Amino acid sequence: MAEDTHPTQILISIYPRYADAIINGVKRVEFRKNGCPTSAQLIALYSTKPDSSIRALCKVDSCVVANKHTLWKRYGKVGAIPYKDFMAYFHGTTIGKCYVLGSVCKLKRPLPLKRLASVHSVPQSFAYLSKEDIRLLQRN
Repeated sequence: MAEDTHPTQILISIYPRYADAIINGVKRVEFRKNGCPTSAQLIALYSTKPDSSIRALCKVDSCVVANKHTLWKRYGKVGAIPYKDFMAYFHGTTIGKCYVLGSVCKLKRPLPLKRLASVHSVPQSFAYLSKEDIRLLQRN
């Protein structure tokens, strides 16, 4: 992790349909199976192709680490993902994470990734953001 990045501020890659669902308040949680930090307090949503831009900032109310079946029981109704797709996503793993999202702020204009100082390519799962990048996103 670079010196100017902060482990509570991350950028995640997400399909446009899920970014839309979060921005519209339909999806109130984000499921993750990888090494995303449980300490995340702010998430920038990078919407993948065809958007290819950062579209929103989300506050994280909490991060729950649990068995994938427990996550589904607790949060499936607010996850905006069909059960079949949820299970396919978690295939090969037992434990997952669920970020319970608080307020969501849609950016006035989507921001291309190249405008960020701390992220140079689309993250496979997540990337830490610098304080400078957070200020840029909050101004937008």
